[in-house]
Amino acid sequence: MDLPRIYRKIERSASERAEIEQIRNSPKDGATTGEKVGSKGYSAIMKLISQLRARREELGISQIELAERMGIEASALCRLETFKVVNPSAFTLLHWAETLGHDLNLELRNQSTPPNPISG
Repeated sequence: MDLPRIYRKIERSASERAEIEQIRNSPKDGATTGEKVGSKGYSAIMKLISQLRARREELGISQIELAERMGIEASALCRLETFKVVNPSAFTLLHWAETLGHDLNLELRNQSTPPNPISG
């Protein structure tokens, strides 16, 4: 017998939210590799995940429905959206964006120079 999952919103104080945000923005060990994730790269991944979550919510799609479309467990999507997975694979991020009807552009840029589009 499958019991329905019950989701509840946790109300947090401003100081609790600030503490959580500080933890989320601090450098983390890679979940599977043990490497340090730089704060700039970590922030970019967190921003992307936040955008993907916001888009899912805008579309009115539940985590369970999106997870089914992506072919993953709902608990895995929940861990992604709540930043419990520190280093999701590029494939996962690309697939997530595509499932929501978006393209995701990954590019390599030199950190010391501003981006310069290649004209062709």
